[in-house]
Amino acid sequence: MIILLIVNSFAWFIYAGKVQSSIDAHVRSWKVTFTSGTNLISDYFVVNASDIFPGMDTINETITAHNESEVPAELTYAIIEARIFDETFITQEGRRDKNQAPQAGDMTSDQLEQYLLQNYPFEIVFTTSNDELSALNGTADYTITINWPFEGGNDTEDTYWGNYASDFAEDNPGVASLTFVVKLYIAQVEE
Repeated sequence: MIILLIVNSFAWFIYAGKVQSSIDAHVRSWKVTFTSGTNLISDYFVVNASDIFPGMDTINETITAHNESEVPAELTYAIIEARIFDETFITQEGRRDKNQAPQAGDMTSDQLEQYLLQNYPFEIVFTTSNDELSALNGTADYTITINWPFEGGNDTEDTYWGNYASDFAEDNPGVASLTFVVKLYIAQVEE
């Protein structure tokens, strides 16, 4: 019996030493880039508007996201900071982006968008062509449009803000009247 136990144990050790396994896995590629015209940019970008007045030419700044990954992606954005003449807004997302705690009175990016639409005679519109980029060749455009119609419908506001814009430009030569810092976020989408 002892001999049988020794032989079986020896056979088991020889067999256990010859066991092999392998794992093959494919890691899906992840490559998303942002361009402005032909220039490659990071996920942050700044839009400045210097000449702002009723009847101004519309300003359109477009960033294109290109998904060359093997998985679909979702595009979102947040206004990190905005300066309208001499008033600066840092959003809650902007504070978090700077590793700061949001302060009382900080708006979210969405709240700031609404505030800008409701409190100025000029239009500042943030849009995306689509939120989801398909795998391998998906694209989406993110656009900021700034426009101040000549006849905006409220002469009192147009006059007040027109004079304010003129005074700001005179007192701050070389400084843009409006500045926006926006961050684009891209994330994989579950298939």
